[in-house]
Formats: sequence, structure tokens, C-alpha cells
Amino acid sequence: MMVSWFLLSACVGIYFPDPTPDAQIQTHIDQLSKPRLSQRTAAADALIKIGDPARPALLRLLDSTNLEQRSTAARVLDRIEGRELTEPKLITLDFRNRPLKEVVDAIADRAEAGLILQIGNDPKRNDEPITLVAEEKVSFWDAVERLEKLAKLQIDPNNGNNFNRNAMIMGNINGNRRWRPSYSPRDIVLNAQTGMNNSPRCRSGRFEMLISNLHLQRDRILGASDGHPPHGSLTSKFEARMHVLPEPNITIGRVGEVKVTEAFDDRKQSLIADVQAPEQNANGTTGFAYAMRSSNLTDVSVALRYPDQPGRVIRVLRGEIELNIIGSKREGVTASLISAFNTPVFQNDLSLTVHEVKAAVPGRTKLVDITLVRPEGLSQVNNGMGSLHRTANSAPPGVQGWLLFLDAKGRCVDRVAATPFNMVDSQRRTIQFNQPVGADPIVAMQYLSPTWTTVRVPFEFRDITMP
Repeated sequence: MMVSWFLLSACVGIYFPDPTPDAQIQTHIDQLSKPRLSQRTAAADALIKIGDPARPALLRLLDSTNLEQRSTAARVLDRIEGRELTEPKLITLDFRNRPLKEVVDAIADRAEAGLILQIGNDPKRNDEPITLVAEEKVSFWDAVERLEKLAKLQIDPNNGNNFNRNAMIMGNINGNRRWRPSYSPRDIVLNAQTGMNNSPRCRSGRFEMLISNLHLQRDRILGASDGHPPHGSLTSKFEARMHVLPEPNITIGRVGEVKVTEAFDDRKQSLIADVQAPEQNANGTTGFAYAMRSSNLTDVSVALRYPDQPGRVIRVLRGEIELNIIGSKREGVTASLISAFNTPVFQNDLSLTVHEVKAAVPGRTKLVDITLVRPEGLSQVNNGMGSLHRTANSAPPGVQGWLLFLDAKGRCVDRVAATPFNMVDSQRRTIQFNQPVGADPIVAMQYLSPTWTTVRVPFEFRDITMP
């Protein structure tokens, strides 16, 4: 009888449906508490591969009483978020005969990134009709480059965020009263006056890189002593100086190893230096410090060798830069600024209490007193000098997340980095924020924890004129 059943099932082909995605996720979640390390590791890897759909279940696991489950879930979430930090968001370009200003604003909206058109003394350029269409979705930097070429604009990498931020707070950009939601800690400025940017440039994922200059320095030793080069010897320093611009919604925390894999001139001479550049911090100097800067760009020096008989151009300069990049987590804790004062609001492992909101001078600036409690370790940061003990992928020292100020529609009206306020857990802090002209009233604030990852960003430039 049993043999007959097996024969029948083989003939008719009994169908065993695949488990649903939710069931697969739950299976992997359950395996995170298995006693064998190999099972837990396999489950974690599977959840990382699933990515965003696994986030709700992992977030629920953060409330587990099992410490091992909580720490594993935190690590998996950080890996998923870290991977997202490296992937550019793709946007649609479908603008046909639309005003230039409208196109710039729409690209910013779709990319959820700070992008500002600065037209100078020619307000007519706002209404200049352009057509910008792409068959497939493109990255933010691809869209910006196409817009630059089409409308004869130029990225202004030295235009920091403060000028544009203050202009938007006052409700005046290029003589036009306007306000738009704040998407990111920094803005990319498109300058309509200076024309095309001819600097050698390349794109890689969420980064735009430009060669700002080639620096050559030669010194002849006129005096000699023990342990120093002999009298009359010649030393030289040759380097390519590069601007690295991340997308506006991420920040470069540290520049690590800069490695040149291929460099030669038009005489086929190798330009690879004998000693590669040491690790650098975010402002281009050596060291391990993380930085939170107000400017958009990070300067990186690429060490090269200057030949005795140099060619006219560097045919190829190829390599990679190790970067620590910082973003913010999606889920945060939100508290009202108009009611429920002195009442803690909880979200996963965060707690935010708003005590008081008061006006400051000048009138558009306000102050809010808050108390914030975050995961163990993140609170250890003290003026950027503390160490972190969280089991998951914690933020670098000195990076404490972001405070968003929201209107009734949930739009971000103002965004403030938490780091300058030295947010020590369970200690009351006073935060300053702004109410821009033209924006709906701010009614709530949200804290977003930082997330970060390390990425190697390749670069390649061709035909750079030698000094």
C-alpha cells in the first residue's frame, strides 16, 4: 500500500509550494537563536541577502529579552543599512520643455538630496525651458552631470552649506522667495554663472571625484648632516589633489588608504610612487580622526612619482580610496513640540523627551530642551573622544546622529547634526533650530541614529596635463 502511494505521488506530481517570503524570513529569524554558530551565521547571511523586506522582523527582535538575539539582529540591520549606504538611489528623468528651476527641484525631490540652483543676477534662467530625458533610471550624479552639460551649469564644490541654508531660512534664494523640505545635511550647488567645469572628473556609485590640481615640489639639499640626504641631492614631491563629493545625504567620516593601481604618462613611464599615501582624515591630513564638516567636499592627495624626463600628459591614473561613509537610519523616535511635554516617547532602543520649546533671538530661531537616551555605546561619545562598546556596527566617534524638525505633513523643515550639542544620554540639552519663511510651522522633532560602513571607491582619470 505504501509503495502504491509513492508510485501514485510520483505519477501525479504532488506539489509542495515554496514558503512565502514572510515565512522564509521568520525561519531565518528563528535560526538566529540556534545553539550552533554555523546555523546562526547562515541565518544572518540569509537575512542580509534578503535586505529591506527583513527589516520589520529584525526591528521587532531588538525588543527580545535574549541578549544574543538582540545583538545579532542589530548587527544584521547595520549590515543591511551599510550596504544601502553604498548603493545610489536611481531616479527617473522625464522632463520635456520644463523650466530649469522646476527640473532642479524635481531631481532633488526624487533623489531626496539637497540640490540648489544658484542663478546669480539672471533670474530669467529659472524659467529657461529644457528637455532632460533618459530611457532608464540614473543615479543622482549621473542626473547632475547631464543637467550640467545641457543647461551649462557647474558644480560649485567650495560653496558650503551655510550660505544656502541661511538664505533658505530667510526665505530668499536668488531673489526668489521659496522654501523646500530639507532632505540632507548638505546641499550641492549648481552655479549658472561660471559655465562648464573642465576639471578631470569621474563618478563611482555615490561619489563624484574631480582633479583640482597637480602639485609638484622640488627641493635641493644645501646642507647635510648625519641621517639626512647628502649635500646637493634633489628631493621631489608629486601628487594629484582630488576633490571627493559624496551625495548630499551621506557624509565622509575618514579617508583611509589611497592606492594607485595604474599610472603612466604618454611616454609609457610608470608614475606609481614607491610609497603610497598614508591614511588621511576627512580634511586631507593624515590621521584617524573622524570629522563632521560644513563643506561638501573632501580633499584627497594621491602620491605619484615624477619622472626625470616627464611626458606631456598622464594617460591613465587609476586606483581606489578607502572611505568611511556615514548616513542615518530610517527609523527614528519622534516627539511632539506642541503637546505631551516631559513625557518620554519610545521607539525600539531610543527614547526622546521634549521638555520645553521657547523663542530665541533672532525671532526665527527657536530653542527646545530635550533628553535623549540611545543604545548602549552610542552614548559613550564625548566630544568625539569616547570609545564605543555596542556589539553592532556603531557610529564612529564624534558622530551622534541627526535631529529633524518636521511640519504637520511629516516634511523635514530643518535638520541639525546632534554632534555639536554633545548629546550625553539622560542629560537635558538645549537644541537650536530654525523656522524658515514660507514653511509650514514645525510641530515635531525626530532623532535619527547614525549608521556607517567602509567602502573602497575606485577612480580613473585620463589625459591629465603634466606640470
